[in-house]
Amino acid sequence: MSFTPDSNKPVIVVKENQSGRNELFVDTINGAVMDRQDFVDLIESGNYSGYQISVVNNIATPMSKPDGTTINNLG
Repeated sequence: MSFTPDSNKPVIVVKENQSGRNELFVDTINGAVMDRQDFVDLIESGNYSGYQISVVNNIATPMSKPDGTTINNLG
């Protein structure tokens, strides 16, 4: 089995907290490891155009932009 990163949505979730909130992310292209706030900041800066920010329970939360494909959504 091989893995080809999606250049528009290269980020995967590698850690969730006890309630299931995504907390730690890895960019599969450049290897960057980001916590939730770092990823939010980078999305807001325009570095990850395939993602958007939603406020869930008053917490800025990274979300994949809808594109009709579920395989590239954040977990």
